[in-house]
Amino acid sequence: MCGRLIERVRPHVWTTSVLIGVGCVLIMLAGIVLLAVIAPDAENMRWVGETAAPAVKSLPVLLRELALAGLAVPLAETLLFFALPALPLRGFGAPAWLYAVLIGGLGWLIHGAGIHQIPHGLNFGFLALWYWSVWNWRGWKQAVLATTLAHGVWNAIFLILWFFR
Repeated sequence: MCGRLIERVRPHVWTTSVLIGVGCVLIMLAGIVLLAVIAPDAENMRWVGETAAPAVKSLPVLLRELALAGLAVPLAETLLFFALPALPLRGFGAPAWLYAVLIGGLGWLIHGAGIHQIPHGLNFGFLALWYWSVWNWRGWKQAVLATTLAHGVWNAIFLILWFFR
């Protein structure tokens, strides 16, 4: 079952990257709802992105933020948090799940290390598995691009939701 799914996904890396970005948004939204139900009066209800959002909502601001959060930041994070840690782990023959756990923990940590950042950690873990898979299939350059695309879609959707909220 899983082998057939992988064979269907492998030739469609770019479409799958977009779908993974949408899936990351769904995980974030599910996390927001779940945490609101489980801990409605918990501190730190704001997400990292909301606290850093510009005060003014205008089309030029949205376009600037899309360029930054939809392209520049995901590319920098992919290179720093996915590509660099993967090199020694692959060199030592570490399993993909260990890499995903480490990167998921790192994603949780850099986004605030609180209960409300658990969905960030989950998403970073999924992106790590995606990076590892694409690297095995197509090489590290396309893995960087595919992971940047998935993360950029995730960030861009949240920026558009912020803009129209």
